[in-house]
Amino acid sequence: MASPHLNPRIQNLEHAIYDTYYTAHGGLFKPDYGYLLEELRLLRSINEVVLSREYKDSVLEPFIQFLTQLKCSGFDRIFDTNAQGDLTREERSQKKVIEEVGEALLQRNYQGKYYPSSFRDLQAFQAVVTTIYKSFLDKEISQLSLGALAPLAKWGKSKGPCTFPITTTEKIEGIKAGIVNLPPEYQMGGLLAWASLGHEVGGHNFLRSFKGLIEQLQQEVEKSVSQCCNNNKVDLETTTKMMEYWSICLEEVASDVLGVMSIGPSFGIGLIGTLRGNRNGKMRCSGLLYSKRIKPMKLLKLSSSSSTIFIEKISDHVTLKKESGVFGYRQTPKKGQGTTECLNYEKLFFSADKHPIDILRPYVIIQIIELLKNQTGILDQTKKEWEEWIQIIYEEIQRDLEGIKEISFKELVTIKDQPDVKQFNVSLEIAIATANATAKAIAETKLDCFKDRCLMDVVSWKEKDEDIVFQVRKILKTDEKPAISIESSRHILAASILESLESSPENPQNIEDIFNKMKNHLYIAYQTRFSSKDEIPKKD
Repeated sequence: MASPHLNPRIQNLEHAIYDTYYTAHGGLFKPDYGYLLEELRLLRSINEVVLSREYKDSVLEPFIQFLTQLKCSGFDRIFDTNAQGDLTREERSQKKVIEEVGEALLQRNYQGKYYPSSFRDLQAFQAVVTTIYKSFLDKEISQLSLGALAPLAKWGKSKGPCTFPITTTEKIEGIKAGIVNLPPEYQMGGLLAWASLGHEVGGHNFLRSFKGLIEQLQQEVEKSVSQCCNNNKVDLETTTKMMEYWSICLEEVASDVLGVMSIGPSFGIGLIGTLRGNRNGKMRCSGLLYSKRIKPMKLLKLSSSSSTIFIEKISDHVTLKKESGVFGYRQTPKKGQGTTECLNYEKLFFSADKHPIDILRPYVIIQIIELLKNQTGILDQTKKEWEEWIQIIYEEIQRDLEGIKEISFKELVTIKDQPDVKQFNVSLEIAIATANATAKAIAETKLDCFKDRCLMDVVSWKEKDEDIVFQVRKILKTDEKPAISIESSRHILAASILESLESSPENPQNIEDIFNKMKNHLYIAYQTRFSSKDEIPKKD
């Protein structure tokens, strides 16, 4: 930081500039080698509550060592805006990891950089991330994993919640933690969207912590979907395409499955609310048909009344917020000057991360709640409540389906050596059946990396979790601030979602009040780190 101004009228200008930079850029990282190393070295002496010794040893120090070896010249080459087209794939990957890890660490040194209230919220966010991850890794399972720490939470500009798992960050030698990101706006609201932490942490970060886990699940899902299609006398073309589709969507579907196991049925209604909030009030009932034949790409379709153009490679600097819309206007070919036509665009992004069509995801949730309901030790009252949630989620699906009987996929094909798109329809009945088959295969397959145990055996939402949520919901109805263990942070999130949905719509401030109470409880839990003996009491 530059030396402070001597003029008392602007003596706090530097801090004000930092605050503006953080707000404008959604973070503190900037491609300045000297600045980055200086700020990172300051973290070595920072409070252990803010950045614990294990993160200093397994994230901070390896990162500083990597940057030191990279040197200023290597850093400047990677971040030279004029040389982005010349970067190797490894350099582009390194650039992203440097940005994400650097930002996650820089946000721990908030003093004079951004508001303390935002840092409080970051610690609340970190409490949920840590708890979900650690609750899934018991002593035996953790010995079978890659040995990663719980991911570091950070705020950062993005379309929504996202994660950079250990398999991404370990590209920098010695780093042993992933990164989980929420957009900065989520500090102020979006309670339902916080449910996505079950998907990001309990899902992606957990799945990537075990070698061979995703690959084995993909194989089992293909078998399960094939059997499902055979049982329903589905034709060979549809069977093959559904096998490929669900296999390619495997990691995203498994992350939804683990999301339910992280925070219970609240994940299901949270997912529906988040999808609707991002889609102008309705879940999508159509989407891309993923295929193993199609390499990851960003494909843009530009169409007008006179022609259609496919653009197969889009610059990372181009941002189109909506899936489709008006791209611009151009002079109409062969009609002379002064005549224009509208040029519409449609994004056909066949990316590496493939989510199933929105409307099919809640069916996966229903299937998993059904499986949880049949666990041993679940009380009749809890079973009844979960049955109610199954019915609620089912009814919400029907609202968005609006009576449709087929799921419409867009399939990428090649015609005369040019890309094109055609429609492929699958009956709703078969789409649901294959979604259910996929969910069951993910939850019940005996896995090599877990010594022939399935995910349901290793991680699950149980009766004791419902007990804790019940007690937290009672606390949220009051202004009391009892000691709640950090181990119950995921239950605080689940309870807050459920309580907010049941609150009276006549008082729109209810959701905000519950959201702020949730963050406060999470912050206190993270700060105090109470042991399990301080856990809130069980249900009467």
